[in-house]
Amino acid sequence: MTTSIDTLALSSSASLNPPDITRLTTKSVEGTGAFDVLMYAVRQHLLEEYEADRITGDEYTKVYLGALQGAMQTAVQFLLNSQQEEKIQAEIALTRQQTVTELAQTDDTIPAGLGFNGDTSVEGIVAIQKEKLALEKDLVDSQVDQSAAEVALTGQKIISELSQTADDFSTALIAGYGLNPSGSLLGTFKTAKEKTLSEIDYTDQRILTEVALTNKSTAETAHITQSTATELQNTGRVASEKLYIDKKILTEAATIDKLVSETSYTDQRTATELVTEDKVIAETAYTVQRTAVELATIAKVESETAYTDQRTATEVVTKNRVIAETDLTEQKIVTELANTSNIKPATLGQITDTTSITGIMFSQRNKLDAEIDYTNQKTATELVTKDHVIAETDKVVAETAYTTQRTVTEVAEENRIIAETSKTNALKSKTDAETIFTEQQTVTELANTSDTKPTDLGVMIGLSSITGLVSVQKEKSEMEVTLLAQKANTELAQTADLVKTGVPYLNGSTTVSGVISKQKDLYAAQTSGFARDAEQKLAKIMADTWNVSATQGVADQNSTNQLYDASLGAVIKKAKEGIGVAGTS
Repeated sequence: MTTSIDTLALSSSASLNPPDITRLTTKSVEGTGAFDVLMYAVRQHLLEEYEADRITGDEYTKVYLGALQGAMQTAVQFLLNSQQEEKIQAEIALTRQQTVTELAQTDDTIPAGLGFNGDTSVEGIVAIQKEKLALEKDLVDSQVDQSAAEVALTGQKIISELSQTADDFSTALIAGYGLNPSGSLLGTFKTAKEKTLSEIDYTDQRILTEVALTNKSTAETAHITQSTATELQNTGRVASEKLYIDKKILTEAATIDKLVSETSYTDQRTATELVTEDKVIAETAYTVQRTAVELATIAKVESETAYTDQRTATEVVTKNRVIAETDLTEQKIVTELANTSNIKPATLGQITDTTSITGIMFSQRNKLDAEIDYTNQKTATELVTKDHVIAETDKVVAETAYTTQRTVTEVAEENRIIAETSKTNALKSKTDAETIFTEQQTVTELANTSDTKPTDLGVMIGLSSITGLVSVQKEKSEMEVTLLAQKANTELAQTADLVKTGVPYLNGSTTVSGVISKQKDLYAAQTSGFARDAEQKLAKIMADTWNVSATQGVADQNSTNQLYDASLGAVIKKAKEGIGVAGTS
């Protein structure tokens, strides 16, 4: 807050109204004007001298007129000096307040009573400007933090890109990129890589399975051919063979349906790859957009640099103006000094090689001396002095109007600074929010290649583990890796008697068990059954043939029909061994 100018003990009679003649005279012998008071004293002295007969009638008239003129001159000069004193007091007050303003530029407190300020704290426009500068500094600090966060995010993106083509990025970490605790790949990218390897392993195993199925089909085809040849020798078994072939046709149809399903699965994988490609395109567009933002930021920095250069040039101009005003003030001091002295300090003013005061002021002083002599002769010229007082008053009124206008301007400037301060606050809040968002993006990017984060990075301060959607997605990918590994073991069990164990496989033993084991036992039993069936059929054919021949009495053992007892015995023995019957009886 500010206090009244009266605290500087300025004259309370200072006025900005038109000249008041009553200060000179109230048009009465007993008046209170300066002239009236002086004339009252003159009359008292003249009366005393006249009554003591020291002044005669003729001398009284001369002395009275001279005293009248002197009193008028003295009264006018007194009023002029009084007004000049008020002006000087105002200038002193202005100088002291300007000193307060200058001091406020370099200090947070001011001496009590130096200016109009009611206390020692800095207030007003200077205080607001200081607050604005402090906020601008905070804004710059926030922008620096934001830039650092963006640099960290870019470094983490470099690590993410590098992990696409390399298994180790220790060199990049040494170069200052990324926040990973080590150069080994972790996080969602590691899970995705393991998933891809599992898919490759699963696909390779599917290929082996398909090859085995093809070989199985070939063997089954050969077996069917052999069975057909056997059945052609037994016309009574045609119907049974037809049913067997129909069953095989149904089996083949099921195989075709399976192949169609696998084709649909392959089509779905192709669609997934296309979506992945679209994602890569979108991420490329995002990178291009980020590049454009970075270019815009660079342009902004260049613009701010140009603005700083312009401000520097303005400060230089202001400094030159202050120097010029200082020189002008010194010269004004010389001018004021000329009113009361014929000499000046040699270092004061623009002319530093002399101590004498000459020029216009010297001439004006000579002229003033002449005017004083002339005034002593003609009191009437005091009316000119009155006009001078009016002019001085008009000047003070004009200066007051100027001061009022300056006050309006300063209020407007204060409002502008307050508005800019609010804008700076808003920009700082926005920058802080963008910095936090960038840090959180860095955490998201870091989650692609690491399972942990720095405890001071992101919104979740104090936590080093990465959770949330990224963590759930990683768990999902790990489960998919396990599923693919287990599918690969399932496919491996189709063509091998041993499967893989350990992470990411869930099998506790390398021995095949479960449904696949039962199916393999079934297939083995079916294969053995086909062989036993052929043996039984052959034995029956030979036995039936021999029985018919023996019944008709035309049986003949020869090398063509192979119906020797030894040959028949060998077939019967083989059939008995196939069904697990031993012995010769």
